[in-house]
Amino acid sequence: MELENERKLLVRLLTEACRTLGVKIDTPFLVVDADGVQKEYPAFIPEFGSVCGTAVDVLSAPRTERESGLGTPGGSDYVCRSYINLASIQPEPLKYVKEMLEEWGYYGKAENTPIFFVQR
Repeated sequence: MELENERKLLVRLLTEACRTLGVKIDTPFLVVDADGVQKEYPAFIPEFGSVCGTAVDVLSAPRTERESGLGTPGGSDYVCRSYINLASIQPEPLKYVKEMLEEWGYYGKAENTPIFFVQR
């Protein structure tokens, strides 16, 4: 499958799972490094993985050395990145995403904690 189609499938699977779990997801997401170089990710899940959230792409996506210092669009905080293997998420996307988010941890405001995360 070509990269663009993999990314579309990833976004669809993540969006459906996040909607069911009550988790915000932004698609696409642009980050800028300290030198002003931009990189677009197919999806971004705020409040999980770090205070600044996590940018998500498919495992087969090309990566560069520059990605080690990606900050948020307006600041110096760092965004986590996660690369997902489509073969892992496809059988049970909801279960996969729920476990992934639990592993990443929730860093948002306590009053906004998704119900699935509170009840675990």
